[in-house]
This record gives sequence, C-alpha cells and structure tokens, in this order.
Amino acid sequence: MEIKLTTTKISIATTLFLGFFVIAMSTSCKKEDPTRVTVTVIDTLGKKVSGAFVRVYAKPTDTTRNAALVRFDEVKRTGGSGQASFDYTDFTKPGQAGFAVLDIHGYVINPDDVNDTLAQGIGQVRVEEEKNNTETLRIQ
Repeated sequence: MEIKLTTTKISIATTLFLGFFVIAMSTSCKKEDPTRVTVTVIDTLGKKVSGAFVRVYAKPTDTTRNAALVRFDEVKRTGGSGQASFDYTDFTKPGQAGFAVLDIHGYVINPDDVNDTLAQGIGQVRVEEEKNNTETLRIQ
C-alpha cells in the first residue's frame, strides 16, 4: 500500500511539473512581428493617389527552370490615403536573414476604358522580416 501511495505522489508531482513546464515554454516564446509592405502612390505633384492599382511581385531568379513562375504576385487598390498594404508574415521563417526584393508596378486606368492606362510607375521595395516596409511610388 505504501508503494502505491508513493507512486501516485510521484505521478502527480511529475504531471504538475510537466504542466508548469509546458505553460512556461509556451508563454515565453517570442511572437513573430508582422512582415508588411505599405506602398504609397503619389502623382507628379506629390499628391497621394486614391484608387490606383498596385502590383507587388517577384520575378523568378532561376532562369533555367520555369521562367513564368512568379513567387509573389498580388494586386491591391489604394484607399483614400493613397496606400496599399501587403502582408507577408506567413512567408517568413524565424532567424531568416533577409526576405525579398519585390518589384512594384502602380497604375491608374481610365474608368471608361479599362485597356487605357492614364498613369503608371515602377519601383522596388526591399522587404525585411518582422517590419513594416514602406515605399513611395510616383506615377506619371
């Protein structure tokens, strides 16, 4: 009877220790900060442009394989602040050194003829993980 009681006490103590250990480890892990790109579109006078389309994409670096393959390719429209934001948090890995250099293409289309581009501009943004990376794109 004494042996069972001791085994039960050890089992309860072990369970409590493991429970505290798991809780301590899960709360002590650093949560990853978001990796974002915010593009502000301005015109030739420096005014923010709302309703512009912003395409952020990466050209493939390996030309020996499928050159048509694009890793990132996303289009958003700027809001009233002239900004479009893109979230790449899910693509980053802890301890990663550098993330990506992405191409930017901004453009405004004629509302009466979607095949008519009224203004456009191109640029690049260097994306660092766990930061809000910003870039201003001038269209003309």
